[in-house]
Amino acid sequence: MTISGTVVQGLQRGRKINFPTANLALIKSGLSDLGVYAVRVLVQGKWYMGMMNIGLKSEVQNKDTAIAPTLDNSFLYEVNIFNFDKDIYGEILTVDVVKKIRDEKKITSLEVLKNQLQEDKKIALEMMKIPNPAYVLQEELLEKNLQIISDVRTRTGIEILVALKSFALWKAFPVFKRFGFDVATASSPNEARLAYEEMGSAIHVFSPCYTDCNIEEFVKYGSHITFNSINQYERFRSMAEFMSVGLRVNPEYSEVTTDLYNPTGAGSRLGIKAGALPAELPSDIDGLHCHTLCESSAEASAKLIEAFETRFGKFLKSLKWVNFGGGHLMTREGYDTDTLVNALLSFKNKYPHLKVYLEPGSAFTWQTGYLLARVEDIIINDGIKTAILNISFSCHLPDCLEMPYMPDVRGAKISDDGQHVYRLGGNSCLAGDFMGSWEFDHALQVGEEIIFEDMIHYTMVKTTTFNGLSHPSIVIAKDGISTYCRDFTFADYKPRLA
Repeated sequence: MTISGTVVQGLQRGRKINFPTANLALIKSGLSDLGVYAVRVLVQGKWYMGMMNIGLKSEVQNKDTAIAPTLDNSFLYEVNIFNFDKDIYGEILTVDVVKKIRDEKKITSLEVLKNQLQEDKKIALEMMKIPNPAYVLQEELLEKNLQIISDVRTRTGIEILVALKSFALWKAFPVFKRFGFDVATASSPNEARLAYEEMGSAIHVFSPCYTDCNIEEFVKYGSHITFNSINQYERFRSMAEFMSVGLRVNPEYSEVTTDLYNPTGAGSRLGIKAGALPAELPSDIDGLHCHTLCESSAEASAKLIEAFETRFGKFLKSLKWVNFGGGHLMTREGYDTDTLVNALLSFKNKYPHLKVYLEPGSAFTWQTGYLLARVEDIIINDGIKTAILNISFSCHLPDCLEMPYMPDVRGAKISDDGQHVYRLGGNSCLAGDFMGSWEFDHALQVGEEIIFEDMIHYTMVKTTTFNGLSHPSIVIAKDGISTYCRDFTFADYKPRLA
């Protein structure tokens, strides 16, 4: 629940007991349940923790009670912002309500009120601690990535789409939109609907196969549609008569070495090879789309563009757009954005009539957050020490097992040599639900926190509830303050039937 309001003059009693409050004249409400709440407060562009009292009158009952003006002039909204002491009369505050601390109650003196508020503050701070386990998206790091990608867009004049298959946390979409990223690419009706509703614009859609059951949903939310085969194009083209139509092609070039992630491997089902296309494309084909990279370099992007032009250049004069897909990891440290920019500009100079799209997934949320876990047990067998965690590799870090790769662990290094070497084990019943080995500089203890770095892209969208394990909480943090938290319960494992 979020409310907002303008700070107005109040009784100023809170200052006498070191708990100054901002009294709000509400602009947006929806909450009128009397009591004290733990809240996060956005003021002057920065988030703070705090607590808010909603009452019919001041908690200290006496004859000179004043009521700040509100939407219905019947409730008093008092916000105490922790570690904040500025004059903000007239400012508009956004207040995100976290959880109720207690009901409103009558308090007969300022000293009793001070003691009560001190206790309330302790409870509020505990409520707003980042839960464990949790995926934590650090908004300031996301903003850094968005600026890099925005610069590439500005320098090249291309369009860059947000690929939901890598990241679908819609609560963060307003941050993307601030940087002008409000168009997404989707590969399922759910992705398409989510992006359409939360970004407010039509979507580029692609699926390896559309079906009679889902094609209408894709068309409903899409502006561009890409077909994976001529058969699919012929079967569903009439359903997408108001969309810009493209074909996915296979330029037969990729530097991806892991077969699971290589779209150009032998017998690939993704994309049409040049030799399988007709001599002339159907007149209503507007574009060609390829996707062959995965967390690749700028040099790989340049080679992809060259391979694409070599195999499909003869079709480009009759087209309106091309899409070079994802895998352009322009936010990785050391990535040569100049090489990418030059390759795109060279292509655009040859084909100025074409609109060029990229749809990076990982690049947007690369190195923007972590998965927080905790050691729950230490098991030693056959000389191997395993720290059992409250998360599961199988459920919560599946791409580590698929890729496979060893994630970075804060405060440890990948090594099987040293005094404090541990496997890290998951809490599912799968025998292989572990990875190792990491060397720590100390002996791990039960209750100790473990932080897996760079766990925001792909990892969150691929979690499962195998073994009935709950998803870790999802947190968005800004400057060390959690601004959003989503916890998961049994209701997510067993949703109610409609």
